[in-house]
Amino acid sequence: MKRFFLIAALSLASVCLACAKGAEGGSKPTDYQVSVSGRVTCQGQPVADAVVSDGIEIVRTDADGRYSLFSPGRMGYVFITVPSGYKVANKGVLPGHYVNIKGKKAEHADFELLPMPDKTYTLFVMSDVHLIGNATHRDLEQFRSTFLPDITAAVEATSGEVFSLSLGDMTTDSRWYHDNFALPEYLREFRTYPSAIYHIMGNHDNDPEACGTTDEELDRSASAPYRKYIGPTYYSLNIGDVHYVMLDNIVGMGKCKYKYYIDPVQLAWLEKDLALVDKSTPIIVSMHVPAYAYAGISDGKPTVKKRTTQYQDVQVLIDLLEPFAEVHILTGHDHRNRNIRITDRILEHNFASASAISWKLNDVRVMTTDGTLSGYQLFRIDGKNVRWQYKAVGLTPEKSQFRTYDLNTVPEAYGGKPSSNELLINVFNWDPRWTVSVTENGRELLVRQLWAKDPLYAYIRDKTRAFDNRPKDWRAVNCIHLFGAKAASADSEIVVTVTDRFGQVYTEKLERPKTFEEGMN
Repeated sequence: MKRFFLIAALSLASVCLACAKGAEGGSKPTDYQVSVSGRVTCQGQPVADAVVSDGIEIVRTDADGRYSLFSPGRMGYVFITVPSGYKVANKGVLPGHYVNIKGKKAEHADFELLPMPDKTYTLFVMSDVHLIGNATHRDLEQFRSTFLPDITAAVEATSGEVFSLSLGDMTTDSRWYHDNFALPEYLREFRTYPSAIYHIMGNHDNDPEACGTTDEELDRSASAPYRKYIGPTYYSLNIGDVHYVMLDNIVGMGKCKYKYYIDPVQLAWLEKDLALVDKSTPIIVSMHVPAYAYAGISDGKPTVKKRTTQYQDVQVLIDLLEPFAEVHILTGHDHRNRNIRITDRILEHNFASASAISWKLNDVRVMTTDGTLSGYQLFRIDGKNVRWQYKAVGLTPEKSQFRTYDLNTVPEAYGGKPSSNELLINVFNWDPRWTVSVTENGRELLVRQLWAKDPLYAYIRDKTRAFDNRPKDWRAVNCIHLFGAKAASADSEIVVTVTDRFGQVYTEKLERPKTFEEGMN
């Protein structure tokens, strides 16, 4: 998978944003082909000041809940930015936050909201489900027996309001026509899932048979099935006191090729959308391809780099988000866990995948290249208070936070150090506000943050038969969430204590020597 993030050249985006500012006064009917009007209600009563958009124009409802806008109709829908205090009914697992329009001269699109006075809820976030529908790869067999029952049980056991979010790559485009498994089949697999799922596009959710001569034409053709079966490729909504923005930073080029950037029309819409949001409101931005990555450790501290190429500078997006008091950027694509502090107010969460490295390569254990087990994130939101926790498939949240290695027992080929008495701790969901403590017989040991590879993943990869003909694929990667300590002896009492940014404490008392094996945790 390509691992770079693009948003459009900085100069181009700046011009586009300037154009957007010039259009804020509203559009003229002569500029467009479709007049769209409708009414927003809740239990039969009008909802004033609700925001409705076609992805280009943004309008508010009047005191009677009515709105109208002129649209080119090229997206094929209008959507409502669900107001705080409300939610929408579901169509299966898909939330009914948009209405299809056919491109006639006049269209009517009403929205019926449901009351949601409770501002406390849980958001389940998954990424890179990558269903294929291939018996040889056993993706559906694994998905149905591991990930789906685990997250379903967790949703059903959660009290209060529950929503879900999928961060793209629900399918695998190269298999759409080969295995006759695309977005409709993906939705079929989730038909019994017990919560609404909001979606964003991944690169592998684009039609590989797209056609066109420009990026815009190719992308519209490539995203047509997504718009038909899932809905808007970008949109916004409010759940409780949090404003959500779902972005599409994939430009499908057909033939399973892509560019990664947010197109100028979307950037202009985003600026107008955020202009309507109070700066004290927490913002959660979701997009498939990450904005930032770790580059290593310098002077004992992690170093961060932009995911920048010739197509864009991610600073364009950060500048739009910078005025807000708290921003979380949720991304997938890389199939691993990392949390990156971009500014004092902006934190990017890059999530491990549901499919681990790949369903077809999981014949030993479902694990990603940084050692994280397949899983999902739980965001628990109470008003403007946002908390999160990782949940690995098959484990409780309390057992999903870290894995400790006794390097005396790890083979040297996978980073072991016989007789060194060194310890290695992989803290999967670490961010700069976590702490890691190690004691030996009650005495505090020095703990160092490392830029290194997870031993267990490297071991499992070597044992995975599917790699026999793919020696360079999906190798173990250096990650920032590894920590090392050195004990004085091989059989002393070791206690590892990991504390997350919310004060939640996780501990492990090691039985030494700790065995190194496939099923360890």
